[in-house]
Amino acid sequence: MRVVFDYPHGGPDALCQRLDREYYAQRRRLPHTVSDAGYGAGLRISEALALTLGDVDLSARLLSIRESKFYKTRLVPIGPRLTATLRA
Repeated sequence: MRVVFDYPHGGPDALCQRLDREYYAQRRRLPHTVSDAGYGAGLRISEALALTLGDVDLSARLLSIRESKFYKTRLVPIGPRLTATLRA
């Protein structure tokens, strides 16, 4: 038996494409480094805007997100491409 899902907005691929378009539209309004950090690490806009230099550990490739949702602090790993972008 095959299960077919009926997605109201065209399915997960269409959703990803829409989110990418929205990201790039918003990117024009934010400084590129902040928007790249937010997108590359999966941060909320408020979390990306609240980042300071002390929150970035490039040697460990981690971002420290302080007092995010529900006032919790968490460490977010970042990839090599985002690390290179933040180093520049």
